[in-house]
Amino acid sequence: MRLFISMGLISRSLLRYLPHPCEALSLSACGEGTKGRGCIRIFRRLFRCTFNILLLVIVALPSFIRAQTADPPPYEAIACPLPDTMDQLLRDSINLKFSPIRINQAGYRPQDEKLFYYVGTSASAFSVINAATGTSAGTGTLTSLGVQAPGQLKITCYYKAQLTSGGDIKYQLLGPQYTGTVYKGLLPDLPEGRYKVVVGTNQSAPFVVRGDVYSMIKDALLKYYGVARCGPYESWFHAGCHLKDPVPGGWHDAGDHIKVPQSNGFAFAVLGLCAAALKDRDQDHYAKNQSLTFVTDGIPDVLVEAKVGADFMVNSYDIGGGAVAGMKTDIGDFGKDHGWWGRPEYQDAMGPDRGGPPRPAVQGLGGNTAGSLGAGLAFVGKLWAPYDAAYSAKCIKIAKELYAFGKANQTAYQNAA
Repeated sequence: MRLFISMGLISRSLLRYLPHPCEALSLSACGEGTKGRGCIRIFRRLFRCTFNILLLVIVALPSFIRAQTADPPPYEAIACPLPDTMDQLLRDSINLKFSPIRINQAGYRPQDEKLFYYVGTSASAFSVINAATGTSAGTGTLTSLGVQAPGQLKITCYYKAQLTSGGDIKYQLLGPQYTGTVYKGLLPDLPEGRYKVVVGTNQSAPFVVRGDVYSMIKDALLKYYGVARCGPYESWFHAGCHLKDPVPGGWHDAGDHIKVPQSNGFAFAVLGLCAAALKDRDQDHYAKNQSLTFVTDGIPDVLVEAKVGADFMVNSYDIGGGAVAGMKTDIGDFGKDHGWWGRPEYQDAMGPDRGGPPRPAVQGLGGNTAGSLGAGLAFVGKLWAPYDAAYSAKCIKIAKELYAFGKANQTAYQNAA
């Protein structure tokens, strides 16, 4: 609103001093007299409207362009170099040609022992080169482990999975086979940078040596949680989904769209534990939408993701009448959910036979799930107090009730998933 008001004032000020094209046009097109003056007013209004629109485009265009492109990820140094928009067959063809040199794809810290492995018929030495310049960065010797290992990659692409149960095979690719002795190599001390290992004519994939490689791994892993977010919560990967669920929120199970208390509970508890025990490692690199890194939300990222799990539990508690006995934590049908292999935001338009609404919901609480879900709530409750004391207190209250429920009902909860 402030933007439009400011633009309007600017345009009015400019229009007072800039000559109007319609003045010259009006003399020939509008004529003189009362009708001519009315016609001039119409031209002036049209010009002012057009001028405002142009100003809006000039001011808003940079933000619009920025919104269409994701900010660089904080793990860019170890990110997959292949764009998500690349044709799948081309992508698979590139991935098929892996190297017999196996390095740590996440990279190495400068102070750590840096091991790698090579599979081949014979080898005694290796070299390390700068990935950008190709210049030598060091050498070393290989040690045989005295074991044989084969390696080959087969890629099968399925399609029409939204229409055919299990999908149809679109293509299959078979990569080169590497068979031979396994050799171990120890990289020399290397300064921070990007490198490759060379054994004979083979080169490894590029890798980095940096002090923050494990922080980058954490940032990359957190983006998977953004993919798995369910409900009206921001996801960098998909629009709001399963908005007709009995309890919104939480995370989808691995590869499915159901919400399972065993996996949700474990993930929730581990996120909470990491946020609490490793506060110095939990940086704020993302906004809540994890495609945004230039402007963040001011809250540590692992804690923000843990709160997604807490919100789901608070929603379940409130919808269940403010009692653990009324909570629902297991959402969806495992078998029917596999009838839909499409984007999660479209499943609400599917029928029940394909995992669409109404999705079944059960309590899903036993000694195992009440414990893990309660632990996650306890961690978030303690850590969220500086941001919202009332929410923090509610999380701790529900956590205590779940703990009491778990003690009284220690039989583990199991389901089809």
